[in-house]
Amino acid sequence: MPAASGWWTSRLQALDFAWRAEGLRWMRRGRDLVDRWNGTRFAITRSASQDPVHAECITPLWTQHAPHEWPLTAGKVHNLRTAASRLDGLVVQAGEVFSFWHAIGAPTRRRGFVPGRELREGCLVASIGGGLCQLSNALYAVALDAGARIVERHPHSRAVPGSQAEAGRDATVFWNYLDLRFALPQRFVVEARLDSERLIVRLRGASPPARSARPVPIEPERRPPAHDCLDCAQADCLRRVASRPVGDRVAAMPVAGWPEFDTWLAARGIRLRATSPTGLAERWHRLAAHACRHRPARRQHHLVAADDARATAWLARVPTEADELIVPVEALAELQRRGALGGRRVTVMMTRSPLRMLHQQLDGQAGEPAAAGLREYRAPDWRVDAEWTALRGAVRVLTPHHAVARWLRTRGLHQVDLLEWDRPAATPSARGSTLLFPASSLARKGAPALREACRALGLPLAVLGRASESPGFWHGLAPVPLDADDPWHGIGAVVLPAHVEHAPRWLLQALARGLPVIATPACGLDPRSPGLRLVPAGDALALTLALYETV
Repeated sequence: MPAASGWWTSRLQALDFAWRAEGLRWMRRGRDLVDRWNGTRFAITRSASQDPVHAECITPLWTQHAPHEWPLTAGKVHNLRTAASRLDGLVVQAGEVFSFWHAIGAPTRRRGFVPGRELREGCLVASIGGGLCQLSNALYAVALDAGARIVERHPHSRAVPGSQAEAGRDATVFWNYLDLRFALPQRFVVEARLDSERLIVRLRGASPPARSARPVPIEPERRPPAHDCLDCAQADCLRRVASRPVGDRVAAMPVAGWPEFDTWLAARGIRLRATSPTGLAERWHRLAAHACRHRPARRQHHLVAADDARATAWLARVPTEADELIVPVEALAELQRRGALGGRRVTVMMTRSPLRMLHQQLDGQAGEPAAAGLREYRAPDWRVDAEWTALRGAVRVLTPHHAVARWLRTRGLHQVDLLEWDRPAATPSARGSTLLFPASSLARKGAPALREACRALGLPLAVLGRASESPGFWHGLAPVPLDADDPWHGIGAVVLPAHVEHAPRWLLQALARGLPVIATPACGLDPRSPGLRLVPAGDALALTLALYETV
C-alpha cells in the first residue's frame, strides 16, 4: 500500500501542477494584451550584426559525462541549439523590450524540442525543452553587464552546482508565465551561438550602453542544491527517468562515388546504418535539374536545392545523442542555417571546393571571352558565409584534393587531413595518337585554351562531355568520336586544363594505364605523380608547349 499511495500522490501532484500552470499561462496572455495596449513593444525582427560586443557570457555545454546522464544532457544541448537558432540575430530597437518567450516561442516537440534536464520544484527532471535555463542565465548575465533595465526576472528555487545560480546571476523560465525581460535605451542585437563545447551569448550595439553610475550589486544567494532525478531512489515518482542505453553518438551522412571517404570511415569503424532517404523535395529538384540541363544557372539552382532537401531529410534521422557529425561540404550551409552543428564536433568531407575558393577560381577566368556565362555560377552571400563559418568551426576537414587542402591551410584551417586518391589498378594499354579531353566543352574546364593549342598543333581530339559553351565551339577541329566499347582505344594522352575540377577520376584512370596526363593544379592530383605534367590554368601558350613536348 505505501508504494501505491506514493504512485497516486505523484500523479495528483503532477495534475495539480498542470492545472495551476495552465491558469498562470492564461493570466500571462491577458497581461501581455494589456501591455501591448499600453504601448509595450516586443522585439521580433532579426538581422546579422558586426557591431562592437558590449557584453559576453560563455558557459560550457557538456557538464555531465556519466553514461546514464548522457541522453538528458544531449537533450539539453539540442534544446539550446534549437533555441539559439531562433534567438541569434534578434534586433531590439530603442524602446523595445526583449522577452525570452516572445523571441523563442513555445518549447514543444512540433517545434523541434526534446526531453532535457529541467529544474522543477527542487528536482532536476526530464521535460520537453529542458535545459533552456542555461540560455536564460547567460542572457541575464549579459543584460546585467550591459547595464540593462531588468523588466522581469525570476531566480531558481534551488542551485544547480556550477551554474550561474550559485552567484545569483540566474533567471529561470517556464512557458510562458515565468519570463526574462529587459530593455536598453539604445538599439542592440542579441547573438546566441554554440560551438562544439560552449554556449556563447553576446550583446552587440553601435554605441556603448549607458551604464548606471552604480553597478547592480549581485550577492550570492544561499539556495539548497537541486535533487537529480537520475540518481533518485523514489521509484514511484511520476517524473522518474529510467536509465536507457545511449544511442549512436556518431552520425555520418553517406556520399556516393567517393571511395576515399568510405575507406576513412571503415578504418575508424564508423558504420552507415542506411542510405539517406530520397524525399519528395529532393526527387522533384533533381528531376527539375534534369529538365533544365540546357539552362546551366537554373539547373545549378535545382541541384543546390536538392542537396539542401537531402541534408534536411538526413538531419531528421540523426539521434539527439549524436555529438559528432560527418557530413559532405554541400550540406554544410543548410545545416549551419538550421543551427544543427552547434554543440557537436563536425568532420567535413570535401566533395567539392569551398564556395569561396570556387568563386575565386571562376573570377580568375573573367578575362576569357568564353567565360561570360560564368557570372551565373555564384552562390548567395549567406550560403558562402554559412559554409565558411561551419568549415572554420569543424574539428576535421577531409579531402584527397591537393589544391583544396593547400587553399584551406593557407587560410588558417590547419585541421585538414589530406587523404590518398583511390587509384585504379594498373592496366597498361597501347598508346594511340588521339588526345582525350575528359570533360564538357566549358570555360571552367579549360576548353578555350585547349581549342587554341589543338588548332596550333593540328592534334586529333576526342571530347567526353556533351555540354558546350556555344554551338560550333570546336569549329575547324572536328573532334573524333570515342569507341563505344572501349573509350580508351586510340588514346595517346589525356589533357584537362581546368580552372575547376573536383573529382579527377578520368585522370587517375589514365595514370593507371600509363598514359601521359597534362592537367592544372586545380585538378587536385599529387604533383609528384609519375606521368603527370602540370600547367597553369588559362595559359594557352604553356599548354601548347606541354602538348608539343608530350605528344
